[in-house]
Amino acid sequence: MNRSLFFIVFAAFASLAVAQNDSGGNDTGPDHAVAKPVAQWGFDGRDTLGAWLGEAGKNQPGPRAPAYPDFAKDNQAALFTGNGAKLALEVKDSEDLRFGLNDIITLETWVKVKSLKDGESPYLIGKGRNGSKGFDPNNQNYALRLKGEKGEALIGFLFASAPVPGKKGDWHRWWSKDGFDPVSGWHHIAVTYTFGKPKSIKGYVDGQEVTGTWDMGGATDRAPVTDGDSVMVGTGSTRAPTHSLNGWLDNVAIYRGKVEDEM
Repeated sequence: MNRSLFFIVFAAFASLAVAQNDSGGNDTGPDHAVAKPVAQWGFDGRDTLGAWLGEAGKNQPGPRAPAYPDFAKDNQAALFTGNGAKLALEVKDSEDLRFGLNDIITLETWVKVKSLKDGESPYLIGKGRNGSKGFDPNNQNYALRLKGEKGEALIGFLFASAPVPGKKGDWHRWWSKDGFDPVSGWHHIAVTYTFGKPKSIKGYVDGQEVTGTWDMGGATDRAPVTDGDSVMVGTGSTRAPTHSLNGWLDNVAIYRGKVEDEM
């Protein structure tokens, strides 16, 4: 059986949950996962785009067996120091990394937070809004983020809608109502969304679906900004410290399309 990474990751967490909690739980993935990632970073030599962090950021311990049975005992992760200007992963644009109206996107990663203060909202992965020369400063195609709030780490999704005749673009931001203890070890998070279908947004923390709310521009059926700006991992929003992760990431992935369980 050849399963997508998304299902493998959820299976990994499900195995951990069963081992640690007899209550079990819902380990079902989102309705809109994808058969194959258009990009993924495992930080162990199997990255689809061949992109690497500097020596200071890679070769860190990731989620490992036996606590996480579907990972290798020597699984590696990447460390981000909260200084996106010095340590981040930039991936140049390609058509596969651009998402437009009616496209389904799923963003996922394993994350371990070192520090997250209330009010901070680090980017885990996002495209655009990098302050790149020649691009609009608000060109956020998509982003998966965390937010520190009342001692909890919430998960979030952000994009900017494209301007249309007679109407400027706007921000559209979704935050989960529940999250996780930010200093409690490794957690798997995912968000899936169909651009143009505001009710399609779904978020997951450790295999459990979490509800959330849209703020700023609110839910919308508008298309996102789409251009040739880079994808950033571990930071965003011009690499500002408050938007840069202080912690570890592993198995970061971007998917397109509906999920098929390949036999």
